[in-house]
Amino acid sequence: MNNNLITLLESIIENIKNDKYTSTHLNYLSSFLCKFSFFTKENQNPPSNRDLINFLSLGWYVYNNLETTN
Repeated sequence: MNNNLITLLESIIENIKNDKYTSTHLNYLSSFLCKFSFFTKENQNPPSNRDLINFLSLGWYVYNNLETTN
């Protein structure tokens, strides 16, 4: 299993170096890597519940304003 995964990741790296992916593919890979990085890092200072509420509220506010202007 690990050898197959390593081979796949090496292939992905080579394809990125050779510009074989579209911007859509690169966005998907970037999104996946951000999520993977978030879940694998040990969070030394987890956000408080208040910080999470503020973050989600800001996201909701921006989304609603962008939705109404477009």
